[in-house]
Amino acid sequence: MGSEKMMWVGGLSAVVSLIIVVIICHADQTVDFEHNAIILSIGGNVKGSVGPGRHWYGIGCDVVTFDRFDTNVEFTEASGTQIDVRVQDGQKVKIDVSFQYGIPKESLKNIYAMHKTNFHHTLEYAAKSILRDVASLYPAEEFFSKRAEIETKMRDQLVTEADERKIQVHGFQVRNIGLPDALNARQIEVEMKNLDANAKNEELELDKIKANASLIQVTLEAHRTKFITEIEQQTIVIETKEIQAMKQIQEITKQQISKITEEGARNVSLFNKETDIAVEEIEFSIEREKQITKRLVDEIRVSGETNLTVYNQRTENKLLDYQKRLAIYNEETYRLVEGLRSEEKRAVNTFRANLETKRAVAEGQAAILLTQIKQTNKNELFNSRFAAYDGLDGSVFLAEEIADANLGNVQYMDVKQDTLIEQATGHSSIYTEEANKEEEGEGGGRRL
Repeated sequence: MGSEKMMWVGGLSAVVSLIIVVIICHADQTVDFEHNAIILSIGGNVKGSVGPGRHWYGIGCDVVTFDRFDTNVEFTEASGTQIDVRVQDGQKVKIDVSFQYGIPKESLKNIYAMHKTNFHHTLEYAAKSILRDVASLYPAEEFFSKRAEIETKMRDQLVTEADERKIQVHGFQVRNIGLPDALNARQIEVEMKNLDANAKNEELELDKIKANASLIQVTLEAHRTKFITEIEQQTIVIETKEIQAMKQIQEITKQQISKITEEGARNVSLFNKETDIAVEEIEFSIEREKQITKRLVDEIRVSGETNLTVYNQRTENKLLDYQKRLAIYNEETYRLVEGLRSEEKRAVNTFRANLETKRAVAEGQAAILLTQIKQTNKNELFNSRFAAYDGLDGSVFLAEEIADANLGNVQYMDVKQDTLIEQATGHSSIYTEEANKEEEGEGGGRRL
């Protein structure tokens, strides 16, 4: 029961987790670059408007997208949506139009509240009604002469209607106006007659312009001749007045020059005298300044020479003092360097001596330890052999050892006893001699 209950709880948890994941996935959706959107709650209330991107809507919310950029609407013959209107004189006219509108993001709430998602069709119906209403105000003939006025009026009314619905119209074009064939022919004939009448009127206007031009030219020539005559007369009068004025000016100038010459001669004489006096005063001042300057120069030169001598003596004293201090400093530095070198050499020698001593002690201790280990191993080997062969004849042990070592699987009892004894005796002497040599090499000449 316990395991079944746990399985049931685990399955329920998995289902709940799956439901939560699905709800979260539905709550987090993306609005693409070309659309804006509004967020609707579970009850269908508008929560807000958003632009392109990924948005968290909340659990159970939904979105309604709207075109972010301008939408083009066309009523054309090619698409089968051309608009048929009845004009003022009862004629039936076909109109091809197009317009472009955009939906501001800030107006999405109001647009959805008024039209839900049918705002596009509502705007199309409104545009058709406006076109029919405006067209009914004009007779068929005026669709030629007042086409711009009719287009402007249609556009203004459509913009007003769109503004009331919180939609912005950005363009409106009347592409084609299809009138009945008879009306087209009559309009063409009327237009041709109007063109002929206009051409004749223009010819008359041109003749009038030419006549007026001739009259103006004659009038201008007469005015020009009269103006030239008047100018010539005025020029003669002005020249006569200028000649008289020039003569008067020359006479006055002569009088002024004579007067200026007399006054100038008198003034020049007076100025020369004043100049001579001023020159004498200036020369006296210059001489006095020269004397003062010479005295100051002599004082400055004497003072400068004295100061230079004092400065040179002080400089020489400072140089000698500096050289003395430098020699003392060099001597002190040399002494310190020599002391450091001696101290370093002594420390190195001490370190090397200590190192050699420690190394010799370590080697001696290692040799002693190695000798002790070898002696201990030999003693233990002899003791173990003596304990193992205690009470046995040594020749028997040697014979068995030789048989095992030299004869392989042959037992020592299968060989004659005399041969085994001889081998044992010979090997024993060999072993003894080798042990003695080993002891002499390691123990300094000691024998077993």
